[in-house]
Amino acid sequence: MIDDDAVWSEPIVRAEVDGDLRGRLRGAWARRSELLEALDRVPLTLCHLDSFRGNLFSTTKPSGDAETVAVDWSYVGIGPLGTDLSQLVIASIFYHGDDHDVRRLESACLPSYLAGLRESGWRGSASDVHTGYALAGAVRFLFVLGVLRAAPSAGYRARAERWVGTPYETQLALNVKRTEHLLGLAEPFWRNGT
Repeated sequence: MIDDDAVWSEPIVRAEVDGDLRGRLRGAWARRSELLEALDRVPLTLCHLDSFRGNLFSTTKPSGDAETVAVDWSYVGIGPLGTDLSQLVIASIFYHGDDHDVRRLESACLPSYLAGLRESGWRGSASDVHTGYALAGAVRFLFVLGVLRAAPSAGYRARAERWVGTPYETQLALNVKRTEHLLGLAEPFWRNGT
């Protein structure tokens, strides 16, 4: 889709997408193996692997303390540190029509994720968590550009609106915002040679 001129020339896409974004995506696609190799170097942990907000519930313990309970463990497995965190933050903001500040959500969730790891006995580096979060998010979500595919077709746009429950233009704007954010997470790894 990155090379599909018909999609990128659609007026609705041109109005929303900065001209630089397509070039940055092409660069990321060309260097995707570097992202995967860097992600392979992140320490592994047990992961839920479907930790978006629909699978997380807040409950109250008998002590009165709040507790988060995860359901739907059908994808549980081993994955890089930060994987579940990236799914929670990125999917919550960009796939559920929530136009929240991603950096604010990251800054709220990262310390809690680290605290949970520490409570379980993990003594690794916080930088590994940050790296895993950035790379897992980029690898999983950066090239999810399906919302662009709907641009040339009014029928597809209408289906996307019914499915997600928000106007297509809103979905496109969130997709662009997500893509720019994920590129911002991934690009330092290329610049730093990590």
